[in-house]
Amino acid sequence: MLLIFLISEKLSKQYRDEWQNKILELLDIDESYYKSKYKEPVSDFPSDSNQKFAKEMECIFNLNK
Repeated sequence: MLLIFLISEKLSKQYRDEWQNKILELLDIDESYYKSKYKEPVSDFPSDSNQKFAKEMECIFNLNK
């Protein structure tokens, strides 16, 4: 879920919601489920695997700035 969020943040606001909705639909992910989980890896108490994933994603997305 975090990956979907991070990619959508790279898009212009004009296309962000449309892209995100289409990705969720394509992956058959309910929007309410997505909204409850997309920030889990960077929450106050993430699991070790979520923490690792979030750090790796941060590294990848910071390289593109």
